[in-house]
Amino acid sequence: MAARGRLNKGPPSFSAMSQDLVTVLVGPQGKAYHAHMDLIVHYSEYFRAAFTGSFREAEEKELTLEEVEERTFGFFMDWLYSKKLPQNCGTTERSSAYPLQPCTCNEDEARYPLVKLYIFGDRYQVPDLRKDALNAIYQECNHDNPLHLPSNVEVIEAFETLPSDSLLCKFYIDVFARRYFPIVWDTEQDDRMSAYLPHAYLYGVMQKMGNLLHHFEANEMKLCNYHEHTDEERVACEAEHKIADITEFGEI
Repeated sequence: MAARGRLNKGPPSFSAMSQDLVTVLVGPQGKAYHAHMDLIVHYSEYFRAAFTGSFREAEEKELTLEEVEERTFGFFMDWLYSKKLPQNCGTTERSSAYPLQPCTCNEDEARYPLVKLYIFGDRYQVPDLRKDALNAIYQECNHDNPLHLPSNVEVIEAFETLPSDSLLCKFYIDVFARRYFPIVWDTEQDDRMSAYLPHAYLYGVMQKMGNLLHHFEANEMKLCNYHEHTDEERVACEAEHKIADITEFGEI
């Protein structure tokens, strides 16, 4: 069978795509997820190489991802077929037949599944998933109280797993440097986790605060600053997404 490249003009339609399925065995227990091959290889260079290349996985149409959490892959499958993302840990808006796993996050970690999805999109080369997850994180921060910040759990997970120059890490540095207010933010839980904050994050926040203090950069945060596109693509993206800039920083 000829290798299938990523389609250039949008995802394949169900009426036109092949009905060939692939199996992904997820987590230590090897839970089986089945996906249309044309769909999964369209969005991911990693899966395209695995299922259309010269490896054993391409012959058997089966791939094992033992290190991936079942819950994260379930959210990815929902996104793959519906483009829906979890709104928070307790969301019941799931489109697939896969059951919702029990939530292990507290209310301060509501964006944690989105962080996990961004990391999944980075590791398995799913740029559209990265963009959608970052958009959702950005919007949740924008809709929150201006004094609310990403939890240390989110930040630690991102910086320990992603390259420190990733756009999600950049976003966390930018929003913390602009919104930090010690009387409101320094809770007991944050104090316990603060000792584990990565050096790259703390140094980045320090640099950013200095730039803002001396007016070396603008205070507002634009969503497209955290997208992976060219200047030309940015113009089109800004006209399309209609997501407001973050401009409220909780001055007291």
